[in-house]
Amino acid sequence: MSTDWIKFEDAGKRMVDRITITKGGTIGFPTLFYKRNGVNGFKYVILYYSPTEKAIGLELSNDENEKGKLRISHSAQGYGASVNARLFFRINEIDYISYSHKYKWTKESFSGKDLFVIKLSEKDTEVKTGDVVDPGNDEVKKEPDVSPGSGE
Repeated sequence: MSTDWIKFEDAGKRMVDRITITKGGTIGFPTLFYKRNGVNGFKYVILYYSPTEKAIGLELSNDENEKGKLRISHSAQGYGASVNARLFFRINEIDYISYSHKYKWTKESFSGKDLFVIKLSEKDTEVKTGDVVDPGNDEVKKEPDVSPGSGE
């Protein structure tokens, strides 16, 4: 008989390895991203913007003296973390409402710093209800429309 049972306690958590932008101008680190990338070990994020690439770079930091740092708000319930980035979006003339959804990210090096990079895109690339995400490869598979009158 197995004695290595691990109780599942993550019901209701957003378990996606993505970075999110919300309609309120917040950048979010959902639980899975938060855990996999050790966000709990950091107090601040420094944001970078590439207007030519339409990309945002995020550097995690604990440097109290870093100019332009934003405080990371860690969830007390274990739901990840977030950063209020409205001013960043306004200064860079980014319509955060139009770009609000979950983003795949890449890791890049810039001036000796590791950045999590997201490329801004309109909402139509977002995973929608009814789409199936294969946790092994993050590809979205469209479910056939089986609503009445759809012909399926």
